[in-house]
Amino acid sequence: MIQQHTVPVVGNRADGDSSAGIHFGIALPQTAGEGAALAARIARFSRAAERLGFDGLWARDRIQGREPLLEPMVALGAAAMTTSRIRLGVAVVLVPLRAPVELARTSASLDRLSGGRLELGIGLGVDRERVRSVGLDPARRVARMLDTIDVLRAMWTGEAITIDGRTLSVRDWMIRPTPVQPRPRIWFGGHHPDALRRAVMLGDGWIEAGSSSQADFAREMTIVREHMADLGRDESTFGLGKRLYMAIERPGESTRQDIRQWFLDQYGKEEMADRVAVVGPPSAVVQAILDTIDLGARLLILHPIPDEQRHLRQLAEEIVPAVREALRSRTTASLAAEVDQRIRGAGQPAITNRS
Repeated sequence: MIQQHTVPVVGNRADGDSSAGIHFGIALPQTAGEGAALAARIARFSRAAERLGFDGLWARDRIQGREPLLEPMVALGAAAMTTSRIRLGVAVVLVPLRAPVELARTSASLDRLSGGRLELGIGLGVDRERVRSVGLDPARRVARMLDTIDVLRAMWTGEAITIDGRTLSVRDWMIRPTPVQPRPRIWFGGHHPDALRRAVMLGDGWIEAGSSSQADFAREMTIVREHMADLGRDESTFGLGKRLYMAIERPGESTRQDIRQWFLDQYGKEEMADRVAVVGPPSAVVQAILDTIDLGARLLILHPIPDEQRHLRQLAEEIVPAVREALRSRTTASLAAEVDQRIRGAGQPAITNRS
């Protein structure tokens, strides 16, 4: 039986806010700068994100590559030390490249350090051959993920466990400290129909990658919802998220080439920017977020490129309020139409304005 979370996915909004089911995370800086400079940048950004009302700080994982990307649990640990409310998430840890017992210990420590704010995303990654470097047969990636889930949830209890898994054997092992949360949420990444079904069957939520387009998200949301209906999962307790790469352009400014360079450095595909990134004036960014919500996202991980400090303030003070206002206006208009329809159904004239 699936144990479902009944609390909001991330954060809270005031009672009566019709956009209360929508939550906004922000990508945590993990690159540029070294040593004390990088630590200070993370601290400054994290404090500002919490003060500006974001629901979560989200890191990402990469074991190797040209980009100097700080390890996500380390980066979130630094953020935890300078914040007290904001959720701390990673989307997603590449579990075939991680030792399950060590991931259980690290995640429990981060949840304890942060006072119970961890959101743990897990995924397989796209590079099947890379897992050979950690001694795992690529054909066993899914089996390792299933073992990792078993180990995480068992070891987080703090009890001594024994697991004879598909790819590992754990004998009479326990970890301390345990997480503050009885069971931190586990979000799943993934695109394949089998991965989407695993997310609904075993996870607390699903997050679509930033490298996927709106068309990809629409298609995969249809599959996820079919699995949710088949498995009896409720959207009020199952998280649905999307990372959005974006750049808000000032009048007369063009950042497209910088964005293409970023995608070349990150993914080796500069043309990906044209397919997945939201680049344009504030109105275009607001519309893209609304489109993503319309497709089903309830957690938006906003990932600005570049100049995250400027974007952080503009997103919090201009973009997010505009999105929430648009959602409230939709709700008000919908309620008005419903009342009008009921009046007409009762055989009474609709209310009209008289000057």
